[in-house]
Amino acid sequence: IEDQKLVYLIPLDGQQRLTTLFLIHLYFIKRLGKVEDLSILKNFKYKTRKSSEGFIQLLCNADKLEFNTDLKEEIINQESFSNTWLND
Repeated sequence: IEDQKLVYLIPLDGQQRLTTLFLIHLYFIKRLGKVEDLSILKNFKYKTRKSSEGFIQLLCNADKLEFNTDLKEEIINQESFSNTWLND
């Protein structure tokens, strides 16, 4: 698409709901094998938390996430996982 415009959504509340929607989209992209659609999710950012950017990048770039077993363990076992995220 040549005429793409950057869209910003600045919510006043609802970070958890937005995160849930992000994870649902990520799950279906991975399960359906639509890896090319991950580029859209990589643009998702929280301005209030720097660590969120790294976590989102980890999820979008983690080719080994299967979503078949314990997802938390799969994420923690990723090489670029930061233990500081366990406190979030």
